[in-house]
Amino acid sequence: MRSSCRVSYTDLPPNGIRLLHINLELSYPAAGELVVVPLEEAPLYYALSHCWGHQDQRTDIIIGGAHISILTALHLGIQRLRALAASTTAHWALDPPLNYVWIDSICINQQDAQERSAQVQLMGAIYSRAIRTLIWLGPEFSSSSVAWGMVDNIFHVFREETPAAQTLEDIPLCVYSDAVHAGFGLPSWDSPMWSYLKQLFDLRWFSRIWVIQEVVQSSQDPIIIHGQTLYSWQRLGWAATWLRRKGYTRLPQISQAILNVDTLCILRRSRTAWPLEALLSITQVKFHATDQRDKVWSLLGLAAECWSTRTRETKAIRSVESIPHELRPDYTLSTKQVYQRVGRYLLTHSHSIALFTRTRGLIGSLSRTQRTTELPGLPSWVPDWSDFEGYNRHIRTSFSWVHYAPGQEQEQPAILGYPNNYAAAAQTRLRVYNHEEAPDADGSMTKSHNGSILRVGGIVVTQIERVVLLNGTSTCREQFHASFDCTMVLIIQTALILLDQITQRWVADLVRVTTADQHNSSGYTWEQCLHYGSRYLRNLVISCRKDILSFPRLSSATRAHDTLLDILLANLLSGLKDIVDQQAEAAYVALARNFCFNRTFLITTDGKMGLGPSAAQSGDTVAVISGGGVPFVLRSQQGPHLQAQDRVDREKEINGQESLQCYWHVVGESYIQGLMNGEAVEASQQGIVKEQLLALI
Repeated sequence: MRSSCRVSYTDLPPNGIRLLHINLELSYPAAGELVVVPLEEAPLYYALSHCWGHQDQRTDIIIGGAHISILTALHLGIQRLRALAASTTAHWALDPPLNYVWIDSICINQQDAQERSAQVQLMGAIYSRAIRTLIWLGPEFSSSSVAWGMVDNIFHVFREETPAAQTLEDIPLCVYSDAVHAGFGLPSWDSPMWSYLKQLFDLRWFSRIWVIQEVVQSSQDPIIIHGQTLYSWQRLGWAATWLRRKGYTRLPQISQAILNVDTLCILRRSRTAWPLEALLSITQVKFHATDQRDKVWSLLGLAAECWSTRTRETKAIRSVESIPHELRPDYTLSTKQVYQRVGRYLLTHSHSIALFTRTRGLIGSLSRTQRTTELPGLPSWVPDWSDFEGYNRHIRTSFSWVHYAPGQEQEQPAILGYPNNYAAAAQTRLRVYNHEEAPDADGSMTKSHNGSILRVGGIVVTQIERVVLLNGTSTCREQFHASFDCTMVLIIQTALILLDQITQRWVADLVRVTTADQHNSSGYTWEQCLHYGSRYLRNLVISCRKDILSFPRLSSATRAHDTLLDILLANLLSGLKDIVDQQAEAAYVALARNFCFNRTFLITTDGKMGLGPSAAQSGDTVAVISGGGVPFVLRSQQGPHLQAQDRVDREKEINGQESLQCYWHVVGESYIQGLMNGEAVEASQQGIVKEQLLALI
């Protein structure tokens, strides 16, 4: 949120804002003047949502007799607002008349960090108290009218199919197929209308992090202004949701930004305020920010932690004291400091480690190399909410979910957690030990003042013995999908060391691991998923038998493994009594590709198979942390894989502060078959293993 200007801003009083009073005389060059008012006494005003765009494309505008340098796209937007305000033709979209408007880049002194911090704390109230949000997408492009016509086509198909739909769940969920697509009567894929639609959604506004609260907090339906076109946000939202529910958003012809519109609709329909950790999880990958601190602060206007009531309908102005100190915007802090402070607060208050799903990974990991911003010295346990270079389609799917009740009658707040069948830590809750209460191995208390270390209770279970990087040289999902059969051959080759005479158990474990046991997310039962997966494995073993047996690790025992493959194939053939069509087999493949992408297949020293983060290596430790639905892969600082830069960064942080036996880097979350149902906690209760303090750095 930066803007260079040549106007003297007067200091704002507490809970005060500036509004642009629009000049209705279009022949005058001045756009209007800024007026300072208490927010609770402000006249009727609109709020503008726009894209900050390219900072080098700027134009001078006259406001209150002074020249202000603003983005060229915004300058065009203000001209369009003046034309709408001066129009004598009544229009439903701008009733009451447009006299005052709040524009963040003009109404906030962007050069004053203290004012920016204070105004960000008020933004939830600023947008909710406005008449409605006006969305300026910029000037029209050559085919934009056709694109908006395509949105109308999709909306009409949605209404014809579900005329009484009131909630997202009223739209029947289905897997995309060409036959179903043809039945809807939409244009064929060779029609240019699809590329025009994609061009529309690829406008930068749709991926800007600040638009979330700007749209969600609008008390009335936001109005989209695209050149001369005015369009209803609600209409666009239903079209986007219909595309997602019908499986279109998995297709390369469809812009992933359509998912952003759907996300905004989910939040807008919610009657309860979401906790910040859930907001961060559902928005972090899809939306981008110029200032990476805004990935957190842009959401505070919606966060339950910052409101005294659970509902979002209130337009009360929050005082600074109502926002927890750790969450208050402060633009004097670095991005690293913000993420560390907010991450510790959320972990301490949520009692869950689902936030660890967004750790950045160690040096060299795929999740880290895809970042646009390197954050030197960021502890490995701190969630990294910064932007990825790629987009949603090229980032691995998290094991954690945001659980929320769909529909307009939602009363319970959303929760960031894991699927119900993920219970690695049983019912235990995360306990974050502070400086004064962190116990040593002998039970005594160690004092520390190092905020970069997170001390949690956990159980060290096993180590990784073998690991296969599933992506190989593939960096995007399309490449990964195209080579998935080859990837599965590698998995089978590695997993054969665990194959014994009980092939049914081996097959079931392999199907569970490769799908991360998330068949419910695609609407299948476990029995269906196992059946589809078994059929796929049978066909793959038949077609790739020689490739499987050529694996170097099997060369010394090829004959034995050849026999095992015969046993496996015989069991698969006998277990598949009914005929499954090719589309059903593809259901397993789609699920497995989704969860294997950007991960490793691993074997532990005690004979368990699983999926781990892309940076997992042989010798890493698998631990179950209290409050965790899944096990986590950790790496000892004294271990052989510690990267030089990480070692330097950590030594700078902890030198002279601690004397614990071992520090651990968080490599990432994992799915380990045999550790997902509280087995480690049960072993601890039986005295087989011991819970210990884990110092994460």
